[in-house]
Amino acid sequence: MNQLIFLLILGCLLFLFSLFALLNAPPRNNTTPEAMEALSKIISLPGLDFMYAGFLFQESDYRWILRETGQRSVAEQLRRDRRRLALSWLRQLQTDVFALWRFRRLLTTYGVPTTVREEAGVARKAVAVLFLLLGLRVFVALFGPFSFWRMAAGIQSGVQRFSRGCGATLGRVPMCKLAELEEYWRSLETAHVSS
Repeated sequence: MNQLIFLLILGCLLFLFSLFALLNAPPRNNTTPEAMEALSKIISLPGLDFMYAGFLFQESDYRWILRETGQRSVAEQLRRDRRRLALSWLRQLQTDVFALWRFRRLLTTYGVPTTVREEAGVARKAVAVLFLLLGLRVFVALFGPFSFWRMAAGIQSGVQRFSRGCGATLGRVPMCKLAELEEYWRSLETAHVSS
């Protein structure tokens, strides 16, 4: 029993440390707009591109339905639908992180110059974001989406920073090799989806 409590406390501490590190990371904007445009052309990131994710975690319309119309069943159905949509969006964000991580690994195997320190930082960021996504998915599944809008916004900005880091790495690829890289990535993604 003591070991279970210890692991629970350790997990909570790791979660809080990851959240703190993710939300307080200094912004590094060494990504050119051309590199980000090339990245968005090569990789489809539907979870990150979804502009209305913040609405999934807002409870104002739920409260309004509950207060104004008094229809508890409609409000509860809205809450269940929001939970389902929020979980779906969080799964899509997780898929985006895995795609960015695979693309980043492709860039390094493709010969883009990086350092071991940079690669360790990328791995740390990816694991932190994935860990936070998992924690948020558990919280949303258990308690609903309405209490976690700040956490969701923080995780979304963490995924955006991760995406900008991949864009910065892509910026080191010569422009003449981008089309070849894009074609190779598409073939890898097709093979990944079919397996």
